[in-house]
Amino acid sequence: MTNHMLPTDTIFKSFLPPALATFNGITYVVPGWHQVPEGTTLKEVQEHWEKDAPTGVSEINPTHEISETVISTRTGEEYTVNFSGRYWSCTCIGFNCRGRCKHVEAIKLKYAK
Repeated sequence: MTNHMLPTDTIFKSFLPPALATFNGITYVVPGWHQVPEGTTLKEVQEHWEKDAPTGVSEINPTHEISETVISTRTGEEYTVNFSGRYWSCTCIGFNCRGRCKHVEAIKLKYAK
C-alpha cells in the first residue's frame, strides 16, 4: 500500500468539519474543494483541519430572523437565504464552499435600507 501522507504544513481551515468528495476520479477536501492525493483518508484530513470562525457572521443586524427564497439569475434554481439572528446562510453551493455568496449579499442589502 502506497503512503499518501499530506505535507506536514498542509492546513484546511473552515467553520464546518471537513469531508472528502470525489469528482471525475479526483479527491477533494470540502468545504473549499482542495485537491488531495488519491488515497487520502478523512482521518488524515482531520489531523490538518483548523476550525475557523464562520464567515457568515452578520455585519447587518435585522431585529428578526429571516428566511427568503431567491432565484439564481444564472441557472434559475431556487435557494433559501436565512438569517438566524446572528448568522447568515444560503443553500447554494457557493455559500457551502466559501461561506459567502451573492444571494446573501442581496438580502443583506434589502434589509439594510
